[in-house]
Amino acid sequence: MSNSQLHDNRIFNYLKRNAAILIISLISAILVWFIISINVFPDMPKTIEDVAVEQISLDGTIAGAMNLSVVSADIPSTVDVKIQGARTRIGDIRADQLTAKVNVSDVKAAGKYTLDIIIESTEGIDFETTYVSVPSVNVEFDEIITVSLPIDEISISQLQFAQDLYYDREDITVEPDVVEINGPKSEIERIGKIVAMPESESEISESTNILTNNIQLYTADNSLIDLSSSKLNLQNEEFYVNINLSVKKTLPIKPKIVNTNSTTSSFDVSTLEGKYSLSVDEITLISDDEFIRELSEIETEEINLLDIEPGSVIEVPLSIPDGCENLSGVTSVRVTFNLEDYDVKNMSSISCTDIVVKNLPSQYDISFITNSVSVTLVGPADELFGDDPITTLDVVLSVDFSKEDSVLGSRSIPVTVSIADSDAVWAAGDTSKYIVSVDVSKKDTESSEE
Repeated sequence: MSNSQLHDNRIFNYLKRNAAILIISLISAILVWFIISINVFPDMPKTIEDVAVEQISLDGTIAGAMNLSVVSADIPSTVDVKIQGARTRIGDIRADQLTAKVNVSDVKAAGKYTLDIIIESTEGIDFETTYVSVPSVNVEFDEIITVSLPIDEISISQLQFAQDLYYDREDITVEPDVVEINGPKSEIERIGKIVAMPESESEISESTNILTNNIQLYTADNSLIDLSSSKLNLQNEEFYVNINLSVKKTLPIKPKIVNTNSTTSSFDVSTLEGKYSLSVDEITLISDDEFIRELSEIETEEINLLDIEPGSVIEVPLSIPDGCENLSGVTSVRVTFNLEDYDVKNMSSISCTDIVVKNLPSQYDISFITNSVSVTLVGPADELFGDDPITTLDVVLSVDFSKEDSVLGSRSIPVTVSIADSDAVWAAGDTSKYIVSVDVSKKDTESSEE
């Protein structure tokens, strides 16, 4: 056996005999090292991952007392942290024994803040935070309120109406006419105008109600507020837009020429067609009644034939049918009679003894108090002064008692003028010219029998 082998055997036998001493020595050394470490290095760092971040609570804070709420916050769900503390306290600490909170102690008014995330022990363990993976977050605070604001405008630019329909802005309403809005006070205060936007895929041909949920909000400078990116919430989402429509029609104007009391019984009014001009040729009317669709023209109020002479200009009101509104604003027209080929002829002192008496009962006698009648004739110049002009022999005067309430006594009665063989000549002038005074009495029976 060599010397080296003898040496190894001695060491092995020694260790075998003193194994317990060696184990005790090792344990003692470790214990001494641990005691020395605690006394020389009492604190230690530790990294802990996935510490849960609490949602912000404003209970018991100044912000909470001011009715502020979190409007927006970019907060992670967990953070990684490094802490420094006593070995005996943090050596075995776990993530579930820690909590991460957003520090809101400095929030005292609405606005945007950058706030620190602080790390605390849920079990009261003291330590120092030396690192947080997300040290701060951006948070916006505001007062959340609910208000009722009126709808300021109803936009109908996207609607199509039948051409013969008319609407007045005041006749377009919306129900409800207010919008309930919930959201941050600062955003609500930006609202300057609320607009309802009814929509219809088809042409609107009658009064209707349109259901819409399209409500648009605008700022005071008329900028559209994007509701999809705002914090505003509309509490009521259904609105009925009521559209009341009227029928609209533009109609020609026609003078209504009347032969008052049939002063000229032989005259045909249609001979004056086209012999006048109007200051306004047409007007536009609207009505809620369908009868307006049947109208073909609008007449003026009556123009007395007696007032018409060559060059006459007569201002006359329009006769607007009941139930119609005049959109044109024209209430009267000037009618100018363009009678270039017409003339005037005066015939004076036609004896009343030549007046024809109509519808006087046979038991009565009539005597004319008025001696004569002067007649002013208007008509085509060739009829009045042509080769075969109208004379007093062509003028027939008559009085008619069929419309008189009583017969006996003295009275005034209108005279009717008739022109033989002419329907284009009429009597003109003041009405009083064509009134005569008469005296009607009962016939003497005895005289009549004789």
